Amino acid sequence: MKTKMKKAALLLITASLVFLLAACGGSSSSNGGNEGSAEKTYNFKMGHETPNTHLFHATAEKFAEELEKRSNGRMKVQIFPARQLGEEKDMVQQLETGAMEFAIITNSYMTTRSDFLNAMFMPFIFEDITAASQARKTETVKKMFKELESQGLKAFDYVFAATAIS
Repeated sequence: MKTKMKKAALLLITASLVFLLAACGGSSSSNGGNEGSAEKTYNFKMGHETPNTHLFHATAEKFAEELEKRSNGRMKVQIFPARQLGEEKDMVQQLETGAMEFAIITNSYMTTRSDFLNAMFMPFIFEDITAASQARKTETVKKMFKELESQGLKAFDYVFAATAIS
């Protein structure tokens, strides 16, 4: 049972700030008729592998909702569930090139990109899912995420399929 929980650990991963800024420039459109006073709006793409009934989709929806709210409606995220934008390797490539701005990618795939992420799969490293969830906020995990930046990727957080969205 513990092995299944550990394998359910997932990585919410996004393009690096450089790609995000490039996407902002390419995806922006003006609101209103006055060029000088109009605020720009931004439309982003986010993909994941699971159907829209899965927790990953609920996580993506919460992310999109928060981004829109915190940007006063100027930033919107279009979510593409169920591999609509390809397999995980394809989505990561799209993140690297700026063709997509956000994705939820499993830790098991990301371990092919960084050996440091294998630590989340170590046997008996966490007592339970609560301990695993708390570990995602540690300096150690932040260092693991930082390792991905050399590949043009920025990890925001882990999402555990066995927990509620927080």
